[in-house]
Amino acid sequence: MKNYRRVILLLFILLFIACDKKKPPLHKENKILADSAFAPKRHVLTSEVKKELDSLLSAHRFNGTVSMSVENWEQYVFEGGYCNFTKLNPITENTHFSIASISKQFTAVLLLKLSEQGEINLTDSLARYVLDTPSVYNNINLHKLLTHTSGLGLSSEPGVAPTYHYSNKGYNFLQEVLEKTTGMPYQQYLSKTVRQLGLKNTSTARDPLPEQFASAYTRTLHDTTKVPEMPQRIERIGISIAAGGIISTAKDLHNWNYHLYSGKILSKDNIAKMTTPYAYFSHYILGEVGYGYGIMIQEKPVVAYMHTGYVRGAPSLLIYYPAHKLSVAILSNIANEAEGKKAIFNTHSQTKNILDRYLVQLQTSTSDTKN
Repeated sequence: MKNYRRVILLLFILLFIACDKKKPPLHKENKILADSAFAPKRHVLTSEVKKELDSLLSAHRFNGTVSMSVENWEQYVFEGGYCNFTKLNPITENTHFSIASISKQFTAVLLLKLSEQGEINLTDSLARYVLDTPSVYNNINLHKLLTHTSGLGLSSEPGVAPTYHYSNKGYNFLQEVLEKTTGMPYQQYLSKTVRQLGLKNTSTARDPLPEQFASAYTRTLHDTTKVPEMPQRIERIGISIAAGGIISTAKDLHNWNYHLYSGKILSKDNIAKMTTPYAYFSHYILGEVGYGYGIMIQEKPVVAYMHTGYVRGAPSLLIYYPAHKLSVAILSNIANEAEGKKAIFNTHSQTKNILDRYLVQLQTSTSDTKN
């Protein structure tokens, strides 16, 4: 009888060990909550902040996703509304959005990678790569195009005075530089680069449309209208893929931020160059910011690297707070254009204000603790 009990006990122990080995890795992708005991201790949003975000997004009936991550560990997710108002398909973590001018940082990274490989130099003249440019463009180099200080679109001679003037045309030229240097279409070189980083859901307006693409809509008080031919229309209105034609998901954008700012794509020197403000201007949503290489830099009240994006019906904002390694993606597919861009980005800016305020308080409390 004793031997029988020992056998039963041994079998129970072996069964327990086998089941324990089958447990999934403790990562958010396996639905382990980010504010659990297994999440990164470096930074976790408090329940009070999450409630404030929930309240804001619910009150605004936000149609889109607001997602936050620390080193690819999910901290907060809000998904609301529809990616298609005809079929009433809900927005999910797999919904693909047009990210518009957030695309510019991808272009900047691709060029910086080429410079690391010795293929180009950012001081090179545009005329070296793009033939038949007007002689007045002779003073324009790649650095000036990346930082919107080329003078394109101004009445003064381009390239002479380093005045900030936002220019999609400058990034159109950078696409030509990339394609000539690599011998590939922009979308092919982008795909080759981002697939190596695990970004499986990032594509362009030239690629086949993702199944879960968020169609863009404009709306008034009484009507919602689908924007025709999205995202292909982006190139037809004179905006290149390099300037604003990338499509992605919130998860892929977090993955992008993680790889970029942890030094897994570029050297530390080039990350520093990318996030250096070469010119300052007053942004209609973000206030006083600097502009680096495809990136806007907020210096106060807390340092943030970010960029807005807007193509008709699709407002977006991508932020990275380097001190906290916090990545924030705010993506939507509907806009009331009659209210103006400031109102279109109202939810985006209020979400950012909540995080700015919280992170300042967090830094202050951490500093007080150390003292």
